[in-house]
This record gives sequence, C-alpha cells and structure tokens, in this order.
Amino acid sequence: MEDAATLRLADGRRLKLAGIHAPGGAEEAAGAALSRWVGRAVDIATLGPADRYGRIEAHVFGRDGADWLQFLLVAGGDVIVLPQVSDDPCLIALLHPEAEARARKSGVWAGLLRIRQADDPRLADHVGTIGLVEGRVVSVGKTRSNTYLNFGTDWALDFTVMIPVSDHASGVDDNLQPSGLVGRRIRVRGILEQWNGVLMRVRTPAQIERLDGHN
Repeated sequence: MEDAATLRLADGRRLKLAGIHAPGGAEEAAGAALSRWVGRAVDIATLGPADRYGRIEAHVFGRDGADWLQFLLVAGGDVIVLPQVSDDPCLIALLHPEAEARARKSGVWAGLLRIRQADDPRLADHVGTIGLVEGRVVSVGKTRSNTYLNFGTDWALDFTVMIPVSDHASGVDDNLQPSGLVGRRIRVRGILEQWNGVLMRVRTPAQIERLDGHN
C-alpha cells in the first residue's frame, strides 16, 4: 500500500483504485482499511494502460471471490464514489452502498463531507475541493465545444456544470442527455472551480445522477 488510493502488487505493478476518492481528512481511515489487504491474494480488472505515474487503474477483488475492495471501502464510508473514466461498468454498483453509508453517517459522512445544494451561497467556500452538489437544472446552454447545465438564471454567478461536447457525444443513456435534464433534479460529483460563479466539469456521464426518476 502506498496511499489511500494506490496499491503496489508483489510483482511491482502499481494500482490506482478505480472509481473512488478519499476526501481530505479521510486518508488515514482509508489507508487503515487498505492495510488489511496487505499480503492478500487478489484478482484485478484493469480499465486501461498505466497513467503517467506508472499506475494501472483497476478494480480489486479477493482471490476467493468473496470481496470487492472498492465496494467495502465505499460501504464503510472510508471513500466516496468518483468516476474517472466513462466506460467503467462497476460504478453504478457502488452508488447504493455509498447511499447507505451516507444514511448511517458512516466514515466521511459523519461530518467530514456532505452533499451541498446548488443554490447554497457558501458553495464558493469549497472551491478547489471535490464535492457532491444537488439542484434543479434551470436551463441548458451550448457552444461549439461545451454544453452547460445552469442551476440559476444568472450564469455569471450561479452554479454551473460544464460538459465538454467531445466527452458526452456518444454512449450516453437517454436519461442523462443534457437536453432532457431541464427541470430535473440531479446530483453531480467532481472538483468545484471558480469560473463566473462556481463550476464543475463533468467528463463522464457517471458523474451525474438523476434524483427524480426517469419519466
């Protein structure tokens, strides 16, 4: 184990745990949970080639097939779900245990992290951090390169989600098409930035959850 998101295998390979993130202040607890896997035989499901740091993004499973590391970390409230790639088939299965951990106020949900509202005037205080934000989409705007989900009538001040067109062009469930989200309550997760108000860049549809059904 190297940190709260990286494992080193006995053969020297370095694994970046796919689909999860340990918020600031939670690294010690997540690291303690990971340490219990030291010396354990595992199977891995990789999601692509190594990154520039030599890490392979992967899901990790006990060799006996009984445990899935990411599931256990999320269910214990040690980490949150944070999609990094769009074609990760395991992410949906992690949202339910995260919701259960949040309801129990386990781990990071005991006070370190909470879901914020799009119209919260204090949202700007959390710029530079990874967060979860809920709200109702008021309108959708488009440019040649980006689609914008607006959560207020003043695009220069209100919370906005920016979706690069190239990242959302294909393979998206109809329920998550930007044009169909107007008037819908959604939850988004990612890094909060300051850009004409608070902005979050969404690079994969898995960062968006519909909260009001799919009708």
